[in-house]
Amino acid sequence: MLLAAFLLGGPSANAHHMVVRCNLEEMTVRADRIFTGQCVNVQTTSRRIAGGILPVTDYTFKVETVIKGSLPLVFTFTQLGHPPHPLKPLLTQMLGGQSGTGFEVSSQMMHGAASYNVGDRLLLFLAPEHTDGRLSAPVGLYQGAFYRSTMPSGQELVRNQINNEALFAAPYTGSALTREQAKIIFPESASNPIAGALLSGLDIQTLEHKRGPLPLNAIVTLVHQINVAHGGQPGIIVAAKGALR
Repeated sequence: MLLAAFLLGGPSANAHHMVVRCNLEEMTVRADRIFTGQCVNVQTTSRRIAGGILPVTDYTFKVETVIKGSLPLVFTFTQLGHPPHPLKPLLTQMLGGQSGTGFEVSSQMMHGAASYNVGDRLLLFLAPEHTDGRLSAPVGLYQGAFYRSTMPSGQELVRNQINNEALFAAPYTGSALTREQAKIIFPESASNPIAGALLSGLDIQTLEHKRGPLPLNAIVTLVHQINVAHGGQPGIIVAAKGALR
């Protein structure tokens, strides 16, 4: 439960809805690696961690761009739990004289955690590694994993598993950043919550007033500005030997 609570950024890992909402500025500050890339391998296993045998998943990504931190071109991180997947059909209770089938879902998944399939393209905000540098996960679990899609026009869009809800409206939790330390995003300002951003007027209007998929380029630009505003250095791609794992 301690490991799950750390990754959630809140007191419990019992339910998806219990994850504390996190706005984009606090998410950026909490993350130590932010990058775009494509998942190229998924390996589920179990390892001895924190005195017990725990289910974990190794996710390998081909890195495209690094916005914060240092990463190699091919990067693997280990996440607590196994991704949800149907294991076998189950005979369900007879209803109206007819039987139905369902699916047994792995009990080794961590509720609220993001998961990725080979081929998925994402923008990921990874929290600092913990438990002797052996585990990581997106900041706020599903909140820090933005899945990418391409429109027929060629424009790339991103959205997380809660449809980018509260990305600019969630109040600061104080876990990594207080409202007094904010430099770009001001959730209490309903009319202009990203007043500190240096973006085009069109990009600002798109980000502020639309819930759902958002332009990847505008989000990446905004995250870069937030990182620099808080004293962070631009991300770099490094040789595998010098990579942070």
